Amino acid sequence: MRPPVTTGCKCLMRLVLFAESNPADYASKLKRLPQNLQESVESLSGDKVLHELIGDKLVKAAIAIRKVSIVSYPLVLLFFFVVKIF
Repeated sequence: MRPPVTTGCKCLMRLVLFAESNPADYASKLKRLPQNLQESVESLSGDKVLHELIGDKLVKAAIAIRKVSIVSYPLVLLFFFVVKIF
């Protein structure tokens, strides 16, 4: 037998109760998101849970791709700027 699906007012009441909590109350428990690609690479390399979840090889590949993006992005911008001028 399937469990009943919560719909209607009961479901909305749960959302409203959650929305009324102050996010500042959780500030000490939450980590700040990376502000740029370099910070995301550093965060990704230190994330032990993700390493265990998807494996070291995939994490290392994602880090390598992001590092190439960090290096190549200014070159791509320069290329489009030069092409636009000519």
